[in-house]
Amino acid sequence: MTTTAMKSSQALLSQIFKNLFIVIQLYEYGYLVAFLIGFPGNIAGLLTFPRPTLRKVSTGCLFITLAISDILYLLMCLFDFLEFDLQILEIHF
Repeated sequence: MTTTAMKSSQALLSQIFKNLFIVIQLYEYGYLVAFLIGFPGNIAGLLTFPRPTLRKVSTGCLFITLAISDILYLLMCLFDFLEFDLQILEIHF
C-alpha cells in the first residue's frame, strides 16, 4: 500500500468515526446480520459435518471445530450487542 493510499484510508476512517451515528448503526445492523446468518449457518454445519463419511476427511473435522468456535464467538458478541446496542444488559461489579 502506498503512502497516498494509506493517508486517504486514514482520512476516510477519521471521517467515519467522527460521525458517531454511522458507527452505531454499523454495530447495530452488523451484529444483527451476523447473528441472523451466523447462528443458523453454524448450527447447520454442526448437523452436517459430524456424519461418519465427512468425519473421515480432515476438512470435515476442521469445519466442525470452526463451527464450534464461530458459535462461541457469536455468543461472546451477544453480550456486546445486548449491552451497548440494545442497552438491555448492564453488568455491575
